[in-house]
Amino acid sequence: IQHSFGIPHSPTDQAIVERAHSTLKTLLLKKKGGEEGMSIPHERLSKAIFVLNFLRYPSERSEPPVVTHVRSMQNRLLPWDSLDQLPSVRYRDPQT
Repeated sequence: IQHSFGIPHSPTDQAIVERAHSTLKTLLLKKKGGEEGMSIPHERLSKAIFVLNFLRYPSERSEPPVVTHVRSMQNRLLPWDSLDQLPSVRYRDPQT
């Protein structure tokens, strides 16, 4: 969670902050009426932030952020191409 303040005498920046507050407040109200056991405020807040970060579709993309993140992790270059090229692991049994 990042606490953000508006810039004094800047209506545009204040509107961005107010919009973020409104979005979070809307999600919190949805979570309050939804599942049983979600009456504890910090659980509702945690779930609302999870939804905002991982389950929402940005307007410019058709995939949620978590899919983009996983795909970028899969495309990283590894120092080996297959499991056959992994270095061998040697260990010693402490019982012997």
